[in-house]
Amino acid sequence: MPYCCSLLGATGVCAKNSAPLATPTTNKRGCKMLRAILLSANLILLIGCEKMASDACPTLYGYNDEIQQEAADQLEALPDGSALVVMMGHYGVNRNQIRVCRGGG
Repeated sequence: MPYCCSLLGATGVCAKNSAPLATPTTNKRGCKMLRAILLSANLILLIGCEKMASDACPTLYGYNDEIQQEAADQLEALPDGSALVVMMGHYGVNRNQIRVCRGGG
């Protein structure tokens, strides 16, 4: 089995699907360098994905109790079947989706 494959923990992949990365006589330092490069690349990608996900979530604005009560009173005063009632329901769903996106789900 190729030496680098066993160092990288990729024994199944190397044995079945690919050409040897190195022979047992290959310099061990080169394989360690390859492993360090792959680990670094994975960390960079993971950190980048986390940052992108949090930036992709819209801002969730907070409202104090007084404004929330005023909005609830005005919503209740609307006639049955009002388009604003439907739209506010959708707004509530969107706020919940933003909470989940930001990890506060």
